[in-house]
Amino acid sequence: MKIGKSLTLALFLLSMSNISSYSLTMSSRVVNHFKKVFCHCVDDALKIKGEFKNNGYYVNLKDGCIKGHNFSNVIVKFENLDETSRNELLKSNVDFANLQNKCKIKIAGDVTASEFQGIVNQEIGRSSTAKRIFNSATFTLDNGAVIVNGTVNLKRVPGNPFAMISTDSFSPFTAKLSANITGSVITMNIIEGSINGEEMSPELKNVFLNWLNPLWDFSQLGFPCGINEFNITPSSVRVTGYVF
Repeated sequence: MKIGKSLTLALFLLSMSNISSYSLTMSSRVVNHFKKVFCHCVDDALKIKGEFKNNGYYVNLKDGCIKGHNFSNVIVKFENLDETSRNELLKSNVDFANLQNKCKIKIAGDVTASEFQGIVNQEIGRSSTAKRIFNSATFTLDNGAVIVNGTVNLKRVPGNPFAMISTDSFSPFTAKLSANITGSVITMNIIEGSINGEEMSPELKNVFLNWLNPLWDFSQLGFPCGINEFNITPSSVRVTGYVF
C-alpha cells in the first residue's frame, strides 16, 4: 500500500466523528479537540508493534487498536522517527508540541463500511440521550457517496438554525451525501434527503449545508495537515493524508 502525503484515515474519522454537537467552524475549541483526539490516537498507534525502515516507523493498524478499533487495511508511517524517539514519546504520553518536533505522520488506507459504522456507533454512545443531536445513524457506502439513515433532534443544534421544523423529539431522516475536497477545505453536499418522511426542499437543503459547510478547513489549524485522496466505494472509504 502506498503511503501518500496525507492524514491517516483512522485519525481523521475519529477526530471528526465526535464534533457534531457544536459548530464545525475552525474555532479554538475544535482545534484543541482535534489535537487531543489526535494525540490519543498517536499514542495508541505508537504502542503497536511495527517496523523501523526507510527512515521511519511503520505501523499496520490491523495489529492493534486505535481508541478501541481495529482497521484491517490502514498503515501509518512516522517519518524521521527512530526507536529512541519513539520510546521518549511513549514515556511523555504524546504531548502535541513534542510530537510535532519529532516526526511527520503519513497515513494511507481503506476503512471498511463496518469499521466506519463502528466508529460512528461509539461516538454517538459517548453522549447521553438527553444531549444527543443524533440518536442513531446507519451508514451505507455507495460510489462517491454515503447514504445515512437515522434519527435527529434538530432543536439541539447550536443556534437553532432549524427552528421552522424543530421538535422536542428525535425525527427519522435519510440522506445521500457526497464530500468534496478543494485545496484544504472539505465540504458536504446533500444529493437527496428526507425528514419525517417528507422530501427535503432545496431551501431546507441549503439550511443544512450552511450549517455543515465548510465541514473542515485544514488551513485554519496552524500546522501542516491535509488530505490528498478521499474516495468512497461501496466497500470502503479510502483516505491518504498527512500531519506535520
